[in-house]
Amino acid sequence: LFIGTQTERIAERTVTIEGEVLSPGTYQYAENESIEDLVIRAGGLTDAASTVKVDVSRRIRDPKSTMPGKEISENFSFALKDGFVVDGEKGFVLQAYDVVQVRRSPGYMTPRSVRVEGEVAFEGNYTLSKKNQRVSDIIAAAGGVTNEAYVRGARLVRLISEEEMERLKSATS
Repeated sequence: LFIGTQTERIAERTVTIEGEVLSPGTYQYAENESIEDLVIRAGGLTDAASTVKVDVSRRIRDPKSTMPGKEISENFSFALKDGFVVDGEKGFVLQAYDVVQVRRSPGYMTPRSVRVEGEVAFEGNYTLSKKNQRVSDIIAAAGGVTNEAYVRGARLVRLISEEEMERLKSATS
């Protein structure tokens, strides 16, 4: 028979932070810890982090319950400014086993580029400025085609990632 100490029981309590922080993961629970404190422990926000939507999920505890309930968690949403909560429940304190989700901003885009080779004035890589940018726009940015260009024989080669390949396979299956 092993009877643990109160200190050992407390040491097992954790909080988790996921999403757009530098070091997402599970951390030891600390009394009176705020969302801001946990974000700092996780290394701060990434450039892709949304400051208008940070969610906290909390487990439902009802030790006097005699029947299972329909709710499986309690959810809270917050907005941050300069890493501090500005919208949401004031003075919100994390509890053991809370899960904090720092969402990715829908307005954050990583630059994408294409490579233009062959009979154009300026071969090389070109960064797209819009999602729906046309090939003709890229050729214009490359200075247009040369007098030696055979436009009808042009080829468009698109390299796809492993993830895109799997998605294509599952869509055709």
